[in-house]
Amino acid sequence: MASIYFATVFSQSQDSWLTVLPYTAINETSNFIGEMKVVGNDLYALTRGLKLIEGVFENYYKIAKLDSNGDIAWEHYYDNVGTLFQVGGSFTVDDLGNSYFVTGDVVDPTSGQKRPQLHMLDPEGNLRWRLEFTGDDYFWLFDTTNGLTPRKDGNGVVYVGQISGTDSWMKLEVDTLGNVLSQLTFEAPVLPGQFIYGYAMKVVDEADGDFLVAYQNSYGISGEHSYLVRFDSTGQVLASHNTQKSTMDILEWGEDKIVWGLFNIVPNESPEPTGPYIYCYDAGTLDSIWGLHQTAPWLDYDEGIAGIVDQGGLREVTETKSGKLVSMVRSFFGIFALQQFDQNGQLEWTRWVYKDREMWYDVPHNITPSWEANFLDATEDGGFVVGGTHIYQDLSSPVWNGCYKATYLMKLDSFGCAVPGCQNDTIYNISIISEVAEITTTAPQLEMTVFPNPTQDRLRVQLSGVAEEAAYLAGLRYSVYDHLGRRLATGLYESDGVKVGDLQPGYYYLRVRDGVGKERMVGFLKQ
Repeated sequence: MASIYFATVFSQSQDSWLTVLPYTAINETSNFIGEMKVVGNDLYALTRGLKLIEGVFENYYKIAKLDSNGDIAWEHYYDNVGTLFQVGGSFTVDDLGNSYFVTGDVVDPTSGQKRPQLHMLDPEGNLRWRLEFTGDDYFWLFDTTNGLTPRKDGNGVVYVGQISGTDSWMKLEVDTLGNVLSQLTFEAPVLPGQFIYGYAMKVVDEADGDFLVAYQNSYGISGEHSYLVRFDSTGQVLASHNTQKSTMDILEWGEDKIVWGLFNIVPNESPEPTGPYIYCYDAGTLDSIWGLHQTAPWLDYDEGIAGIVDQGGLREVTETKSGKLVSMVRSFFGIFALQQFDQNGQLEWTRWVYKDREMWYDVPHNITPSWEANFLDATEDGGFVVGGTHIYQDLSSPVWNGCYKATYLMKLDSFGCAVPGCQNDTIYNISIISEVAEITTTAPQLEMTVFPNPTQDRLRVQLSGVAEEAAYLAGLRYSVYDHLGRRLATGLYESDGVKVGDLQPGYYYLRVRDGVGKERMVGFLKQ
């Protein structure tokens, strides 16, 4: 029986929505977020997955385009993009809606050399050309490589990668027709005793021919060092910074600033605390403007869930349409936080976002669900889209260690809320979304109504198309939520209905679920 992932949020609108890209490929066992970009009112997402073919896992890419309501406009698969553990790639979208991504196949299994291929899709997802690099122009392509960015003049892309087996890097400029406009070999600075770790994490192309690269080196198992370097058009170093932290993101902020996001994970060798850091520099000189270590109070909410930004990992930074800076920091238990800063680095607000925990009680004991937040981008209406991976680990399954993954894309409003109004919750500053639950395509939602609505004391459920309704009702489980998505009550449905008399006047949600996974959520007004 085919399965899909069904997602619900408490307010489904252009302000907030949740879309999960379902498993649709034959023998598909994994589909996790690769990268995503917002262009205009559209969202483009690249996901990477595995298919089990005759006992061998094969990799594929899937690229999907979503509109401003989170509806999927199109999605296309691209198979044979490299063997397991050799999937490299970058993804970007230009202002015209053309998508570009890089894949790599192993050329020499002994040395690990790979032949990168650059693909270009038109705005409808049709493959227009594929550029394969041959000869000695091999690049190391790691999963975290992100050295692809649109050209400043809008005609094509810039790709930066390391030439395998050397400390030299190559910069390619390719137009929208697939023509190589320029090819530059340059040396990236490293400290004595270090070697290239293989990350061209972020590239920024400048109109005057300069370009910036943030990358990460290694000098041992526990030692990592990151560099932010500005090169001129000939590959000469104009300015640089280095730090003993892990590069996570760089962002061109406005026309005159560069933001560098990092994460410190080596407390024994660094005098600075672990956790996320943000530095702001002058874009031309890389002179420091300000820097900060992101922190936030403990979150202690909903049956002991706790997470702290100081021990989480910074994932991405983005610029809002109003010129503010927002960072996303991943914490524990599927929790992440958004923090907004002004031009001077002053914190304006923190918003914790996490998933309703009720699913933890309802899944079988051998299923371990979790989710990750990986990507953040600003939208035209001032809000944000978060992209990540939802994971089900079935410990009884022999397939890929029982780990099944699906990509989710979640729209939040300009305050980081999944439900409008959560910024007014001054106690917790929490935005909660409901769970992503696996159901079969043949399992419809419950057909029901609630009455009286509005109500002052109790809320009753009336089902449609159910035999022996009284017995069926006795097996239902209910939950009551407020407008922020906080679960206020849960229990088994009783014959006299759900008691809501103790609630303050306002709008609430009742979710009802039977014993086989059918459910329904409806709103009601408490007078």
